[in-house]
Amino acid sequence: MFNGFIDSFEMKLGKRQFDRDKLYKGINQLIRDMGSKKFLHMDKKRSTVSCKRYKTTAFYMEGFTELTIKDCLNEGNHGSSLIVRCRPAILLHPDDEYALSGEMDYKPFENSFNWLIANINRYMRDSPLPMMDGWEVARMDYAFQYPTELHTQTMMMMRKSSRTKISQPIYEARKRGVKWERYRDSVYIRKSKCTVNFYDKTAELGLERSDHVLRFEVQCKSDYLYNMLYKGRVKDLSLRGLWNRELAMSVVKGQIQKLMGTCDFCNEEHAMNTIEKAAGLNEYEKYLLGEMLHYSVGTEVDRETWYLFLNDYFNVIKLDSKDPKDRVRRILKRLNINELAIPKRWRLQMLPNPYSVIGMESEPNG
Repeated sequence: MFNGFIDSFEMKLGKRQFDRDKLYKGINQLIRDMGSKKFLHMDKKRSTVSCKRYKTTAFYMEGFTELTIKDCLNEGNHGSSLIVRCRPAILLHPDDEYALSGEMDYKPFENSFNWLIANINRYMRDSPLPMMDGWEVARMDYAFQYPTELHTQTMMMMRKSSRTKISQPIYEARKRGVKWERYRDSVYIRKSKCTVNFYDKTAELGLERSDHVLRFEVQCKSDYLYNMLYKGRVKDLSLRGLWNRELAMSVVKGQIQKLMGTCDFCNEEHAMNTIEKAAGLNEYEKYLLGEMLHYSVGTEVDRETWYLFLNDYFNVIKLDSKDPKDRVRRILKRLNINELAIPKRWRLQMLPNPYSVIGMESEPNG
């Protein structure tokens, strides 16, 4: 089972780069010659009056989960594009249901992709499609995972963290188009530029085992990719440029940090023992830390812990500063204690933060 780093991605060929009608006929002819009946058909769920989508799953076992021709009919946005949804692990690691793609999978998949294009081009001799180097990545899904017997507790803390957001009340985030969806075995956060999906992969597969594999996936949309290009995090938006484990790690860890910080979760007793032994803390700071951690145990609402804490305690505690948030956070981070405490009833002293766990194992194929 690969620890990470690519789950799937979309390759796109833009408008006016191919003969649409010949492409449609050519793909269907190739499917027919393969002995399949999974021809291109309208995707009714995702088609609109001004944008029609025609898809096929005929090449699924070759690692292409969906091939789509998208026809846009709007004035000023008229034309067709070809989108290929790819999941290389289906082809390259068929016996591993948890498999993700690693560094050494790039070349084999490039060969597979070019094989598909070459076969389509047999029916498009006058206007052949370019090989993979001529395509652009429209979406990249980076993912890391690890097995743990504490999967239930980890998922509960993730769900709680997804509601007790770090910076502001959730209703403010909703104004910016951020949408939370919480399930028993997943936390799904859809943003304008990326989608975060942290979930129990073992539960999704319906498997029975003591330890479950937790997967942390970030689906980077085209705006997210262009933003990375603008900031110089990548040189280009080719698949080779985005097929980078360090880049994938920084993207996934960045979203984990936003959701649940970087520190491990502790129960109140263990956290206070650590705080009492810490050097350089005065009694007021210890008291404030204790109150904060105690308060966080019962917080399960649509507003972040600090927002409530400061409102409830502002007139109770004699503060020497208007907002002690940054001061207390620096102390907790130095002591590796998360802002959310573990409930006492769990009888668990510590719970590792996924931020510190993912990426610790070396990649088996690289």
